[in-house]
Amino acid sequence: MGQRVAAGTMLVVAMSVGACAAPGERPGGRDEAQPVASLAVGWDSCAVAGAPVPQATPDAGAGMIPPVGADQSEEPRLPAGFAAVAVTTCGAGLRQRSDGGRDVVMSEQRTEDPAAVAALVAALRLPNLPGTAEACTADAVILPWFVLHDAHGAWVRPGVPHDDCRKPRREVLTALSALRGTTVAETPVGESQSSLSARTGCADRHADMIAVSAGFGTEAPPAAAPPAADASLRLCVYDVPATELGSGKPAGTLRSGAVLTAEAWQAVRAAFPPAAKAAPCAEASESFALLQPVDTGAAIYVELSGCRRTMQDGAGLAAGDPR
Repeated sequence: MGQRVAAGTMLVVAMSVGACAAPGERPGGRDEAQPVASLAVGWDSCAVAGAPVPQATPDAGAGMIPPVGADQSEEPRLPAGFAAVAVTTCGAGLRQRSDGGRDVVMSEQRTEDPAAVAALVAALRLPNLPGTAEACTADAVILPWFVLHDAHGAWVRPGVPHDDCRKPRREVLTALSALRGTTVAETPVGESQSSLSARTGCADRHADMIAVSAGFGTEAPPAAAPPAADASLRLCVYDVPATELGSGKPAGTLRSGAVLTAEAWQAVRAAFPPAAKAAPCAEASESFALLQPVDTGAAIYVELSGCRRTMQDGAGLAAGDPR
């Protein structure tokens, strides 16, 4: 704990590329009159306060967690007499475990810098601008979920004033981006990467690309030969759940993985039969292997049941049963 982060990094702009509202159109129109927010006493945590819970996704890399935020433009406005001394922002983060795996966490940051808090309060007290812009972009601005605290234990989640396109005023965006908070709590909400994945270098989930290619009916010829005998390859083995079998893009879950020794790869390579186009086959494979170059090069997929085909990236399906 005690890690300092920029709350502004949680500011998310989800854009519809090239989309603009027509002249005179007001995205998200609403009543200008807004009530004053009521106060709560006794802060517990982001989760208890109702902040959105981050979604855990397999193999979420750094910066790849789905953003957590909310539209606070519809919330009641900050009470006139509320004297804020701190800001809490709630978001998502990744935490490394001792076993090498990673968890997605709900992260809580607190900012008590007087100047930063005052700047945000001043921005929140600005009035709404009339929705008079002639043309407004159709992007949605999602702010970090945040609350203000006073010195007596009360807190409030205030509404945000909008600009002439009925989006959060730039002054609010600037003030939120300037916050520098200290992480005070992290609550695990799910696994991002298993210890097995971290240990082997294999992804926790991977699509069975042989099934995908077969579904598209590719006519490409099979690869002439597997990678060179001195190639460095990682072997990842996946089991395909029954719920995924027969789907357009079946995903397997990691069973095992390791970087092959030179001797092991030479033995596997020798087991590949001469290149021959695979015969039509509709039997689903319940497991598959992925031979993935450690550095660069084409990966190889091998069905471990069903039709027992192989496929090298960029090539067509091949017959064979390398073991």
